[in-house]
Amino acid sequence: MGASGTRVYNMYISTTNSPYVWTLVSSTTKQQFNVDGLEPGKFYYFAVSAIGSTTESSKADQLK
Repeated sequence: MGASGTRVYNMYISTTNSPYVWTLVSSTTKQQFNVDGLEPGKFYYFAVSAIGSTTESSKADQLK
């Protein structure tokens, strides 16, 4: 189970890190998510936020 009160996770992707340019990939209720269509040899940065009953959290630390 996710963070208390979490109903939806927003998954974001960026292909740059200076600055990050976040694009929403998906909103999901699952704690696992696969991103299709990524190109080999290209860097991608990911972040996730949780949406509770009323608000969206800050994005978690980015993953590369």
